[in-house]
Amino acid sequence: MLRGVILGHYSIKNEALAAFNHSEPLHNMRFKDIRPNHTEGVIEKANVGNATKSRIKSMYNLLYRYIVKYNIVEKTKKS
Repeated sequence: MLRGVILGHYSIKNEALAAFNHSEPLHNMRFKDIRPNHTEGVIEKANVGNATKSRIKSMYNLLYRYIVKYNIVEKTKKS
C-alpha cells in the first residue's frame, strides 16, 4: 500500500486513488486489451486540470512499465 507522503496539500496515495477513479471506463478491461486510444480518451474526457491529467498519464506509464518488467504482458512492438 502507498504511504501518505505529503506533497503540498496532496498525498501520493490520494493522487493514485484519484487517477484510478478517473479511469473507471478501463476498470473492467484486461490490461493487454487497453490501447492508447482508451487511455487518451480517459485523459481527454476527465473534467480536471492539467496537473491531474498529467498524474493520470503518469499512473498509466508506471503500470505499463510494471507489467512489462514482470512479464504480465508482452511489450508492445512499434512498427
